[in-house]
Amino acid sequence: VLIIQGDLDRQVAAHHADKLADMARNRKKKVAVDVLHLPDVNHLLVPATTGDPSEYATLPEKQVVSAIPDKIAEFLSTAIR
Repeated sequence: VLIIQGDLDRQVAAHHADKLADMARNRKKKVAVDVLHLPDVNHLLVPATTGDPSEYATLPEKQVVSAIPDKIAEFLSTAIR
């Protein structure tokens, strides 16, 4: 399980990623769990100042931060083994 969380997310609190990870780790069927917290990233997984949805339209960068596809690729390459 890979959980990706923008720490400036104002729609899903960042600590919920850790709660979800704990729940996944505590299942009877054990699975690998990895959590990626991204500081200065909002709910859309793009760089943000406040994370408030009202700033979405004014954000200069509207692409997902590069750490995300890199982490997904790393996670998948490990999971396939």
